[in-house]
Amino acid sequence: MENGKILPLGTLFRLTQFKPDRFAFLHEAGMNACQLCGIDDNYLSGATGAENTKRLAEAMERYEITPVSLFFSFPTQNWSPDRALNTVGMTRPSVRANRFASAARQMNWGRKYFHIRSLVCHVGFLPDDEAEFVNFIDDLREFCKLAQENGQDFLFETGPETDREIKKCIDMLGLDNVGVNLDPANLLIYDKTEPLDFVETLGSYVRGVHCKDARRPVGGAAMGKETPLGKGDTKFSEVMEKLYRKGYRGPLIIEREIPPGPEQDADIRSAMDYLRGLRTDLMR
Repeated sequence: MENGKILPLGTLFRLTQFKPDRFAFLHEAGMNACQLCGIDDNYLSGATGAENTKRLAEAMERYEITPVSLFFSFPTQNWSPDRALNTVGMTRPSVRANRFASAARQMNWGRKYFHIRSLVCHVGFLPDDEAEFVNFIDDLREFCKLAQENGQDFLFETGPETDREIKKCIDMLGLDNVGVNLDPANLLIYDKTEPLDFVETLGSYVRGVHCKDARRPVGGAAMGKETPLGKGDTKFSEVMEKLYRKGYRGPLIIEREIPPGPEQDADIRSAMDYLRGLRTDLMR
């Protein structure tokens, strides 16, 4: 692998906020990769979708940004920390068919126009009932087989699951195109497995990384708080050192979940400086 392709640096890019000059900022900041999300009918359907996709492709080519992965987006999701209200992902039977169909359209779009291999998803809260859990895994397996036939990988985005729960899913699916997109900040935000312990258990399955930091919930809060990269408790440098030793050479995708604007841009630039230094240290 060429040095320029080892641990490529980029950011999560929401198509709902797409303006061509945004890629100019990413290029100027030193990025050469991105993860696309927010893919909806404005890109998937008809002449409008084709024209918007063409504009997107032209902007990425102009600014030398390669889309390395796709994050499935479902506009009607409820992200409430209350499990009874939360409708994220594909686990709820009432939304499963619609979400899998939408995800299939998104993954085919990514393959057709950008040759994207890695598909990332918050699957949602895993069912407590064993029979319902097995039904979900059976449905997910069929979807992952479709991805496999496309030459694509399905990656669990870390969130409200422990390392053991994700390992159970991967083992039951029994497919070699299933892995993990590690977001160490989410593990703390949802008060789950320590990131270093997660890498010990599932590091060999990690095929993507979200570069994000956070602290665990305190004072009875339902969820922890995100921080700029390097300012939280994920021990991100140690996590990456451990992943690198296990053979990880894939993309490092910055995610900063605050509103677009000067603060987000400053945090992204700071994260790029942090990652460039980290990458240099790892590759020595």
